[in-house]
Amino acid sequence: MLAVIAVRNVEETKLAWALIDAVAPHLGSRERTPVFVTVGAGDTFATIRILLNLLSDNRIPLRTELGQRCRTWLRSYARHEEEQNLRRLIDGCTTRDAMADPARVRTAARQRPSTLIRSGATSA
Repeated sequence: MLAVIAVRNVEETKLAWALIDAVAPHLGSRERTPVFVTVGAGDTFATIRILLNLLSDNRIPLRTELGQRCRTWLRSYARHEEEQNLRRLIDGCTTRDAMADPARVRTAARQRPSTLIRSGATSA
């Protein structure tokens, strides 16, 4: 059982960093800093939740492979109080609507400098 938990934690950390890599180019330093603090503190679940909120708020699309990794990760949180909300966020970031206009994604990211702070504060 301990080995399963250790593997899950390693995979969760890898997912958090993959999401950071996907989202960071769309964010300012003010938004990125709390993400790095949260992941550095070892709270990968909170990091992923914050990043999924940022993806959704800024309409940043997820690559299909990364969306699938998020869905696989979410299975380990079945019946968690955040499961349905996280599933909705993941699904919203992998739909065609989310991928429709990359220019709008970049513009939205620049226009929302406090999204990360707001998202982290309301969902912590």
